[in-house]
Formats: sequence, structure tokens, C-alpha cells
Amino acid sequence: MGRGIKKIVCCDTIHHLTPILRGWYYGFYDLGYDCSYLPIPQYSILDLQEAPDLIIYAGVKPSHLPMFKAFREKYPECIVVGTTAAFDSSYSDMQGYVDHFVTLLDSAPYMDESFKTIGYDLIHTPLAGNNHLFYPISDASTKVYDMCFIGGLSHGDRGEHTYLYPLLDDPNNKCYLAGMSYKHHGGFMLPYEKANEIRNVTKVNINFHFPYQKLGEGDPADRVDLNQSVYNIALSGQFQLCDHALVAMLFGDSIPLASKEDWMDAFNYFKKNQDEAAFLAKKAYNIAINNHTWKARMNAFLTKIKKLHEE
Repeated sequence: MGRGIKKIVCCDTIHHLTPILRGWYYGFYDLGYDCSYLPIPQYSILDLQEAPDLIIYAGVKPSHLPMFKAFREKYPECIVVGTTAAFDSSYSDMQGYVDHFVTLLDSAPYMDESFKTIGYDLIHTPLAGNNHLFYPISDASTKVYDMCFIGGLSHGDRGEHTYLYPLLDDPNNKCYLAGMSYKHHGGFMLPYEKANEIRNVTKVNINFHFPYQKLGEGDPADRVDLNQSVYNIALSGQFQLCDHALVAMLFGDSIPLASKEDWMDAFNYFKKNQDEAAFLAKKAYNIAINNHTWKARMNAFLTKIKKLHEE
């Protein structure tokens, strides 16, 4: 182990609307690596006919241990990285078979400490934006919608009664809504690659988070993660209104932060003041394209991995 990394395999499901390791694949590709994408569970890493230098497997479970043992026997020099969103004490059995665990959270001290107890230093690789699918469209200067929200309710309530429904119920707003279901408002699944054209013709793209994504509001209360939409909307070159405090640290004032108390006022202000919204959107785009693409994330990730293996 520890040889130069040239050939990389990303393993992720093809059923999820926004499979994270597909974004990783784009990042490795942009960095010039020989990278391939293996859909799981349709295919197994044991089906690989050539030895990769690095393999990243999404959503590692204890039940995967026999597979990783067999893979280590087949390709002993490959660096194996598993992604996870939660700690499991049985991960201790994977020592020697899974070299590193990665979480996609911006921070989660409880997970850091838990992984240390079983001999792993958890690597944080936050989400990013896909500049292959999200970018400014030159002929999108005429806006079609006042508001756009593309999301889902699959993980419980995220404050729709404050952040979403009042905007949908206002007859003065022309709204675009896509996702799972929003009570009497309906909703439908929009293909990921179609979202950019909608973002580009919307005055105010709204983006709000589940409580468990924000510091002090979830269980555990120290978890922090910013969703992909923050970065993708910024890369589309369009304005967004957000509720997550982390945007102020990453994007300064280019993505206005609003709370439940001033959400409606902020929305109505930027709906009317489109010149100001466009100015902020351009600032957010420049920050995103320089700092928050998958290429940037994968460069940082590989720097950590190579340092750990002293390449």
C-alpha cells in the first residue's frame, strides 16, 4: 500500500437522485485521474478485473465485511475508503480491510471521537457543486418564475410551513415546485440534470435545511452539513435565499441568510430588487467555481490520503 494513485473506482447507487460519488467521479476526472464509476449493489467490487489504486465505497455497512475481506485478498495494495453518515461500533472489525472512513458532513465532533475509539481518524469531505450540470445560461436573462424550490420531504419536516407554503399560497408568486410531496401543493420528481435550466429562469431560488443539518438543532446537536443545492444554485449563477448559518462563513454576504422571522420579508425584497440579486449571485458564482466544485473537494481529499500513505 502507498504506491502512486492513478486508477480510482467510485462505487455508489444509481437509484439515488443525487448520488454523491458521481460528483466525486466528476472531480477525479477534472483532476486528470483514470476514474470509473461502479453502480452498486448491481455490481460488486469483487467483479473488478483490474486492480485500482484507490476505491471509494458509499454507505459502508457491517454486512459488507466479507466482501471487503475478499477484496483485500484479491487486491492487497488498493487503498479502500468507505463513506458513512453514522458511527457503528462494529466498524472496528474492518481494521485492515477498510483503510479510511469518510463522512460528507462539514463537522460532527461526536463521530470524530467515536471513530477514534476504534482506531480511525474520520476524514471530512463536505458536499460540493457539480459545474458540469450547473452553470449560467446566457439567454436566461428573462425570468419565468418568482420562486423555485427543488427538494423533498423524505427525511421529515424541514420547516415547510414557514419557508415554503406561504410562498406557494401567495397568488402573486409564480412558483416552480419539484420534489416528493408537499401536501395539497403536490410535487413531482425532476431529473437532476434538468434543474439548472429552472434555476436560471427563477428570480429567487429558496433553499432551506432540515434541523439535523444545523448546529444545535439536531440530534446530535453538533452535526453541521450544507446541502448540495447551496453550491449548485451558486454555480448556476443565480440568486438564492438560504437559512443555514454556514453560508455566511463560506460565501460571505453573496448568499443572504434569513431566519423564520424575516424569511418572507427577505424573499419579497429580493423578488423586487433583481439588480441587487444578480450582483450577489455573480459574487456567489465566483466563490463557488473557485472553491466549492467537486474538483476542489477531490483535490483536498487526495491530498489527505496521499499524506496518510506518505506518497
